[in-house]
Amino acid sequence: MTTDFSRARTAPCGAFPALAALLAGGLLVGCGGADSPAEIAAQACDAQVRTQSGGNPYQLDLAALAASATDAGDGLQLLTAPVVVNAGLATESPQTLECTVRIADGAAPEVTHLRFIW
Repeated sequence: MTTDFSRARTAPCGAFPALAALLAGGLLVGCGGADSPAEIAAQACDAQVRTQSGGNPYQLDLAALAASATDAGDGLQLLTAPVVVNAGLATESPQTLECTVRIADGAAPEVTHLRFIW
């Protein structure tokens, strides 16, 4: 028995580069946009504030918090930004958040200090 391959469907040659580009683009999407150490520290601070707020509403500008990051030595980042505790409630209280985060290679960020300054 023989098989006639003359009728087999093949993709035009131009399809392979396009397919390769689509696959490569899909892989790059997963690689791009890595957060900076300051953004990672700000997210860690936000998570700690969320935990300490006990579900009460608050407002915190993560971009401002990340922009404030300074090197505090020993792998620590010091971040400060305005925060509104109990946002939208009668007990709303504007304060300043001070947060220190340790960022070590390969480890999750660790909030070592969190303070609300009235």
